[in-house]
Amino acid sequence: MNMKKSFIALGAALMLGLTGCGAQAPVDVEQAGMLSTAAASSDKFAGVVVSENVVEIDRDSDKKIDELYVSVGDEVRINEKLFEYDTDTLSLTVDKQELEVDKLEQQIKDCNTQIKNLEKQIKTEKAKKEKNQDKELLQSLDIQLRSVKADLTTATYEKQQLQAEIKYNQDILKNAVVRSPIKGTIRAIDEEGSPYITIQQSGSYQVKGMLSELSMNAGIMEGVGVTVLSRVDATKYWTGTVTLVDYNNAGSNEYDNMFGNTGDGMSTSTSYPFYITLDNTDGLLLGQHVYIQISAAAVPDDLLRIPESYVMDVVMNEETFETTGTVWGVNPEDQTLTKLSVILGEYDPTYGTYVILDGITAESYLADPSDPGVREGAVTVLRSALEYMGQTEPPAETVDPSAETVDPSAETGTPTEDPYGDAFAVPEDTGSTGT
Repeated sequence: MNMKKSFIALGAALMLGLTGCGAQAPVDVEQAGMLSTAAASSDKFAGVVVSENVVEIDRDSDKKIDELYVSVGDEVRINEKLFEYDTDTLSLTVDKQELEVDKLEQQIKDCNTQIKNLEKQIKTEKAKKEKNQDKELLQSLDIQLRSVKADLTTATYEKQQLQAEIKYNQDILKNAVVRSPIKGTIRAIDEEGSPYITIQQSGSYQVKGMLSELSMNAGIMEGVGVTVLSRVDATKYWTGTVTLVDYNNAGSNEYDNMFGNTGDGMSTSTSYPFYITLDNTDGLLLGQHVYIQISAAAVPDDLLRIPESYVMDVVMNEETFETTGTVWGVNPEDQTLTKLSVILGEYDPTYGTYVILDGITAESYLADPSDPGVREGAVTVLRSALEYMGQTEPPAETVDPSAETVDPSAETGTPTEDPYGDAFAVPEDTGSTGT
C-alpha cells in the first residue's frame, strides 16, 4: 500500500473517529527531507555590488607630498598620476649627501697613505740593531697606526651608510610620481593614516552583504550558494557562492542601514561583511543595491540534516567513536510512532543540526519529541508543507478507519494530490538572466 495514501486515509479517519470520543489526538509527522530543507532556509539580505579587487597605495610618511592629482570618486586609468613627492628638498638632501661621500673618500685615501707611511717607519726602526732602536718612537708609531686604522674603519662605514641613503633617495626621486597600477575608481584618500589612497578596480564585481549577530543562524557561511536578486526588476537575478565571511572586520548597525536593512533604531548589534563571487556579472553596475537569498537547493552538500531537537539519547561509543541516537519515527506496518535508532555524523552548531549517516532517509517520517502526544504506539498524521510553514489548507475528506483504504484515483479518475504540493519544490534551473 502506498505509504502517502495510507497516511492521508488514516489521518482523515482518525479525525472522524476523534469527534465522538475522548481519545488523544494524532501526532503530526513530517518527512526528514523537509526538515533538512527547512534547516537550510534563510532570510533575505541586502547587498551592494563592489569591486572584487581593491588596491591600497601607501605613502612614505617621512617625505612631503608636493601634489595630489586625484580626488575621491575620480576614475583613473592604468599608469595615471596619483600623487608626487616634494623633489626639491629631496634633491638638495642628495646633493649634500654626495658631498659628504666625496669628503669621506678623501679621508679614506689620506688614512691609507698615513697607514702606509707609518708601517714603513715602524719597519725601518725595527730593522735597526736592538741597541740603536728608539723604543719610545716605536711605541708612538704603533699608537698612531692604530688610531689611523680606526679612522679608516669609521670613514668606510659612514661612506657605506651614506651611499645606501643616497640610493634610497635617488629611487624616490626616480619614482617621485606615484601612478595607478589598475583602472578603477578612487574610493578613499586618508591624509593622516594608511593606506593613503584606496582604488577599486573596474569591471570585476562581487556582491557584499552584512550579517548581523541576530541572523547568525540564517545560513550564510562560506561555500553556500546564493541567488542575487535585482531590487528594481524581478526578472533579473544572478547566482554565486559565499566565498568569505569576514569576522575580523566587524561593523555596526549603522553600516546595515547603509545597505538598506531596517530596524527599530535602538539596536546596536555587531555586523560582519560577507562576500559573494558571482557566476556571471552581466548587467550589474558598481554600487548597485541588490537582495541576497539562499534558496532551498543552495546548501554546501546533499547530506541529510535534521534539527537537534528531534534527536534523543545521543551517545558516543568510546571504542568505535561512533555516535548514535534515537528519533521518533513511524512504524511502516501500522503507521504508529516508534523509536528508531540512527547513526549521527557531524553536529553543526551554526544550524543546530545533526548529519544523519544511517537509520532513516529523507523519505522517513519523524515527529517532534516536544509534541505532548508523542509516545510509543501513538497514531500519526502527515502534516503538510503548507501547515509546516504556518499556512492553512482545507481539511482532508474523512474516511471510515474500518474500511479498506482505496486509491481515490481508482474511483474519481483523478490523481491523488501530493500533500506537499509545490511548497518546497526546487524551480527548474533556467540559468541567470543577468540582463
